[in-house]
Amino acid sequence: RQDVEDMRHIPERAASIPYVVRPEEDYKRYRRIWLPGWHMQEEIMMFAAIGFGVAVVWLQIYFLLIYRDDRSESLTRWQITDAAGPPTDTPDLVVVFHHPEYEYGDDEDEVEMEDLDHLYSHQKLIQSAFPRLHALVAKGGTTTRKTIRTALLQDTVEYLPT
Repeated sequence: RQDVEDMRHIPERAASIPYVVRPEEDYKRYRRIWLPGWHMQEEIMMFAAIGFGVAVVWLQIYFLLIYRDDRSESLTRWQITDAAGPPTDTPDLVVVFHHPEYEYGDDEDEVEMEDLDHLYSHQKLIQSAFPRLHALVAKGGTTTRKTIRTALLQDTVEYLPT
């Protein structure tokens, strides 16, 4: 009987213990210390929550229904499956060059081949993929910008897969 009577006083005794966790009081104390004069505006929090929800839904729609990964390990998706034409996939990268017959104002400007030395940080690639440009640089001396543009365009057309 005495045990039951002692148990009835446990909540009162626990409330008087200073180290018992009281989240409401801790929140008020921390807010008073770290955010004096600050009051949460519910409208702003609601707009932020709605904006976050819309962003999450949009990302799910985009990644699940729209986005297609083109970096797969196999190349089967690039094989022609229809005898009528190429695959219907759109390219990730479009390389746009000048028209070879367009008259630039600097076509006849002289270029020192030493100015193109910065291309040779990847010398093996330049020699194998861009033989015309490599021949111009190896020859040394000067040439025109039009000659360099033409060599680069011809090498790129041959190097890139079709």
